[in-house]
Amino acid sequence: MQEEIARIVAEVLRLDGIAPDDDFFALGGHSLTASQVSSRIHRSLNVEVPLSVFFERPTPLGLTRYVLDGGAATRSAP
Repeated sequence: MQEEIARIVAEVLRLDGIAPDDDFFALGGHSLTASQVSSRIHRSLNVEVPLSVFFERPTPLGLTRYVLDGGAATRSAP
């Protein structure tokens, strides 16, 4: 799953490849490209990744952990 997320991020940012701990924003990402990545992750993995997660976990590894955790780690208690 991490490889797929890294592939999507690299594709959207038009990079040849990225490391698991590369920061999305340091690589040139911004809110519009985060939206594109989120949409592609949803299509590819059938998982929704809110834009706020990109600010909390801005690396492919962080996004993967979010997906694997089911988003529970970033949800607020009611």
